[in-house]
Amino acid sequence: MVSEDAVIIRLLKFLLSHPWCDPLLRRISPVAGFRILTFHRVLPDETQPGDYRLLLGNPTAAQFESLIVELTRRFHIRPLSELVDRAPSWDGEFALGISFDDGYADVARIAAPILLRHGVPFTVFLTTAFLDGEIPWFSRLFAFAHSADLRADSLWLPEGVRWDENSPSSLRTSLARYLNRMDTKRIHEMLDELETRNPWYRPPTDLRNLEAFMTWDDVRRLQCSPLVTWGSHTVTHPNVTALEPLRLEEELRLSRHRIEHETGRECDLIAYPGGYYESRIAGAVRDAGYRAGFVMREGINRRVLDPYAIRRHYVPTDLPGALLKVYGLSRQRPR
Repeated sequence: MVSEDAVIIRLLKFLLSHPWCDPLLRRISPVAGFRILTFHRVLPDETQPGDYRLLLGNPTAAQFESLIVELTRRFHIRPLSELVDRAPSWDGEFALGISFDDGYADVARIAAPILLRHGVPFTVFLTTAFLDGEIPWFSRLFAFAHSADLRADSLWLPEGVRWDENSPSSLRTSLARYLNRMDTKRIHEMLDELETRNPWYRPPTDLRNLEAFMTWDDVRRLQCSPLVTWGSHTVTHPNVTALEPLRLEEELRLSRHRIEHETGRECDLIAYPGGYYESRIAGAVRDAGYRAGFVMREGINRRVLDPYAIRRHYVPTDLPGALLKVYGLSRQRPR
């Protein structure tokens, strides 16, 4: 038996496929304000089903371009700097912003050409250590959790980590929650121990290629377009709420200075890794030279009172699901 919710979702997806329904959807949707959509990567169309990068909710090139075509047809897409300027006294027009986190190479090679072809402005929040060659701790975690050799009967885990033995994503989420309480150096030490105490695990030899990041030359080439802007995603991607004051200042200031040095442009926007934010760190963010910060939280921004807690969120990879999210008609989490 089909549930009532499933019937409603099917009806909404049908309506979303017909442009003449847009005025109706705008009337029934909470569209006063602006949404910022967030992505990490856009994958090649030939990416194989079951690839952990797809399982993490990253769209393929075809999926991403279909979404961008629909978004540009239905909505105004504005630069994040403009949205920030207007956030305290939003005038009621509905608008979107597009952002990417970390600085993956496929953003430069796949996503950027699509966006520039359609005249869409976007911001990339760069984790500077990754562009300098450091392998992210979460890449090591993803590879471990989604290993084909994962066996619960021989799996060593830190005390207190609980997971559904039939679900690699459950293991990934539980370990991430455990590790996010630590500074980045300690996280890598814990991952070293995890790999050492699970000798059956063999890290992928091509992990650096699977998790490739932009170079600073890529950044400089992209910024030839006025549609591209840069923000900070810290130096090493820590949970900023778990850092001591001096480490927090270091992550905030060094990343901003490095981006400004490499690009010759002001960097005054920051997206907090993992979306972690507490109001107590707003002063440190402001003192480090940022005028706005972005959290990971569902919903529309309306007359933003705290410029250091502007909302962003993911969208599903399927077009109807993504549009439902943008229209505010779906509460389903995409990842």
